[in-house]
Amino acid sequence: DADRMEAELRHAAIEARRMLHEIAAAIGVTNAFEVLRGDPGETIAAMLSSGDIIVIAAPTAAGARLAPGFARLHEAAHLSSASVLLLPSGSAPRHGLVVALLGGADDASMVPAAQLAAAAKENLLVLLPKDGEQVARDTIERAVALGVPRRHVATRWLAGLQAEDVLHALGHVRERVIVVTRDASPAGDVADASRIAANRGVPVLLVEPTRETD
Repeated sequence: DADRMEAELRHAAIEARRMLHEIAAAIGVTNAFEVLRGDPGETIAAMLSSGDIIVIAAPTAAGARLAPGFARLHEAAHLSSASVLLLPSGSAPRHGLVVALLGGADDASMVPAAQLAAAAKENLLVLLPKDGEQVARDTIERAVALGVPRRHVATRWLAGLQAEDVLHALGHVRERVIVVTRDASPAGDVADASRIAANRGVPVLLVEPTRETD
C-alpha cells in the first residue's frame, strides 16, 4: 500500500545517505544528498556529470523493479559518466570485508576500495582476473601504499569477469561493500552489478574509470 511504500522509500533514503557519506569521507570528497521526486530517469539524466555519485536503491517489491521508471533510472545511470552506488533491498549497515574487483593491473577501483577499508579499519579482499604471484604482490603493495595494513590485505583469483565468477569467488566471505570500475569488466555493468548486489545483500559501488590518480 501507499504507506508501506512511503516507509520503504524513507528507509532507502536514510541508508543511501549513510553509505554515500561514508564513501565520500573515505575518499576525501565533499558531498551533498538530495531526494527528488518525479520520473527518476528524466530527472537524473539532466543532472549527472563526471564526479557525481548516483545512489540506486532497489525496491522491495519485485514488481516495482520491473516498472518502466526503474528501468529508465538504470538506463540513465548506465549512460551517464557518474559513479553509481547500488543498494539492494533491505540493505543495512554491517561490518565485513571491503572487496575490490580488478579488471586489470591499473584498475581504478583499487583506490576507493583501499581508502574505504583503511577508513573503516576493515580488511581488504582483492579479486584478481589472472593467476600469478607477482600480480598479487604488486596488488598488496598498492593497497599498503593507500593506507591498508599489509596484514589486512588478501587476494583471490577469479575464473572470469562475469557476475557468476564474482559470486563464486566470494563464496562464504562476509563483506560490507564491493567496489568495481564501471565497464572495466562485464561485472562492472549496471545490470550485472545489480545482480551481484541483490545476491550478496551488500552495496556495490561502480566507480568512474578515470578515478585512478596515483
